[in-house]
Amino acid sequence: MTTQTTIRRHPNGGPGRGLYFRAFWILASRIRRGFVAATRMATVSILLQPAHGFVTRDDAGIPVRWNFNSLGEDSPDQNPQTLAIRFRLGRQGSGHGDTAAELAAVRASFGQWQAVPGTRIRFEDAGLVDNTSVVVNDTRNTVTWASASSPYLNSGASARTTVVTVGADLVEADIVINSDKPWFTDYNHPQANILFLEAVVTHEIGHLLGLLHSLLGGATMFWMVQAGLNSAAGLSADEINFSRSIYGAAATATAVGTAKGRVLKVGKAVFGAMVFAEDAHGVVQAGTISNEQGQYQMPGLPPGAYQVRALSLDPRGASFDDFLVRGFDLDEFGTVDNSDQLKRRFEAVATDYGTSPSTSITVTGGKVTSLDLTVPAGAPPFRITEMRTSLDRSRFVSGDGAVQVSPGQQGAWIGVYVPGLPTGAVELEVGGDGLTRGGVEVIPNALRSMSLVQAEFSVALGASPGLRTISVKAGGITVRAHGFLEVLPPFPDFNFDGFDDRFQRRYFNPFTVPEAAPGADPDGDHWTNARESSAGSDPLDGASTGLRVTILGQQVTATTAAVTCETAPAARYQLFRRADLAGAAWQSVGAAVTAVGNSTVLLDTNTGGAFQFYRVKQLP
Repeated sequence: MTTQTTIRRHPNGGPGRGLYFRAFWILASRIRRGFVAATRMATVSILLQPAHGFVTRDDAGIPVRWNFNSLGEDSPDQNPQTLAIRFRLGRQGSGHGDTAAELAAVRASFGQWQAVPGTRIRFEDAGLVDNTSVVVNDTRNTVTWASASSPYLNSGASARTTVVTVGADLVEADIVINSDKPWFTDYNHPQANILFLEAVVTHEIGHLLGLLHSLLGGATMFWMVQAGLNSAAGLSADEINFSRSIYGAAATATAVGTAKGRVLKVGKAVFGAMVFAEDAHGVVQAGTISNEQGQYQMPGLPPGAYQVRALSLDPRGASFDDFLVRGFDLDEFGTVDNSDQLKRRFEAVATDYGTSPSTSITVTGGKVTSLDLTVPAGAPPFRITEMRTSLDRSRFVSGDGAVQVSPGQQGAWIGVYVPGLPTGAVELEVGGDGLTRGGVEVIPNALRSMSLVQAEFSVALGASPGLRTISVKAGGITVRAHGFLEVLPPFPDFNFDGFDDRFQRRYFNPFTVPEAAPGADPDGDHWTNARESSAGSDPLDGASTGLRVTILGQQVTATTAAVTCETAPAARYQLFRRADLAGAAWQSVGAAVTAVGNSTVLLDTNTGGAFQFYRVKQLP
């Protein structure tokens, strides 16, 4: 059971000034019942108008946010010089894992949000505190661990976030992680049945920044995350759009555009309609929900062509077999108003309508494109309510989370579970480029009372990465699950630096530190991390350079040999030779050469016409 409290006090402990502080208690990550262990994330929803292309907390029509423009006296835990949000970590960690790795995972989660290009989001590690020191409304931001029996986690949640606001400004946030649960922290060695700490904390930091739950199945902010390593790890386009539009740098405003409009049914506004935008490659870039006036808004979109459609949330449902995304999941615990009345804003929204036609729009940087959408009256006769969470044809497992495929993957069985599927022809499609489908199979009553609609897919090497939409058509009706399949990129890049995170994670902890950047040279050997990665050498060991010098070519005349080798600018190289590969000693040739580029020619001007073997060594 979670709670929500509204209190009134001065942020600095002084006399009250009539400012209302709202403390929003956010419960996250309850283990879901079902065939696959999963985690359920739920939060307080107080979305007012206007709606956004992601789901945020709003106050009086203004999205609640941290102020990165100027520091007010109500934000004592922001650095007054950098405006960075300070955070403190519980020094004990969970108490049963690798504490250093757990703390590094939390720091990496903050680092990923800060790394979103074109934003002003900044965090600052303010040191360690005891796990028992977390106090809501103490003007400090903390990330600590506590037992499930503690007052902060009295429902057995995996994590819980509390945010405090003054007006539309976020001024404090506290994250409490369940110390009784097992966690894994090593991305390069995932554990299938345990929660990935970094994914859960990244989700909680989204709440800290002002986000509610996403409508996209593969988003970090989706209401549920599965155990293991999955699409909850790494920010989706929806969260990136949020960062750019709410916390964007000045130049970002003209680099991205906005789509907005109204959702109508029989000419009247529709409250609580889901609205999605897919780009020209079929990648779902944004998902939002319409407000009481039927208005939706999707800011932060990259310029280009989009397909936009609106459809209803799922009805409340009695079991997990009945829904994928409900209004209750966006607003599960509601908010307590100043009269102590509990309200769940989206719980009772109407769901008795179908999907609007997909409509083309073009978004331009720095501009707003308007588009109204009309949904047909009448609830669809069937819905997608569960995903086939294994790509293995022999494993009939279900869940509410997204599935992932890799470029070049063959034999991936993608499917959905549908109760009440009509008889007759059934089609299954995955939107976007790069996926080729085999024949569609329908297995009635494959799982409880649900039919399984599945097909074998192959994924092209050049398939556009990102979240895709899965659709089923039967009886002339098409139903969809937006963002429930993710095409992975060629390599993970959660910190947006164009560099393979797996290399960075191997040598740097957390992998988001500046020393891990592709152009950094932490061991001072004049080889950047990017070149260390391509050479297979250790970026933290300058002595490993002698093992990785690659000779690119040789040109030999009667008396001269020119050896071209790969080099690091400003590093020094020595050419060596010997006549007998097996036994003769290596002899230096000429003086050491200081490289000025990525390749250098070293000369032996006196070969005496004899055959020679050469090697090159980088000098300390």
